[in-house]
Amino acid sequence: FLETKGAHWNRESFSKMNCLKLLISEGPYLMYDPKNLPNGLRYLNWRGYPSKSLPTSFQPHELIELHMCFSNIEQLWTGAKVINTLLQLFFQ
Repeated sequence: FLETKGAHWNRESFSKMNCLKLLISEGPYLMYDPKNLPNGLRYLNWRGYPSKSLPTSFQPHELIELHMCFSNIEQLWTGAKVINTLLQLFFQ
């Protein structure tokens, strides 16, 4: 039996990271979902993403690859988004 401990963090952490292109989070488990993600992300790998969807403000126009294994995602976002660059999408 493995006990998962959640980490408390500031949900606004990504609000000023406008130049962030690569985001990989593989632990610890974050208890809160982010309020926003940088729109310039090209690669997003968030193992165990805590929320049921990505932030509504996230406009992933440059996203090429999305890995959301072992996440709580039920739907990526509400409404329509145009993503011409997405090459690979991974869920498990």
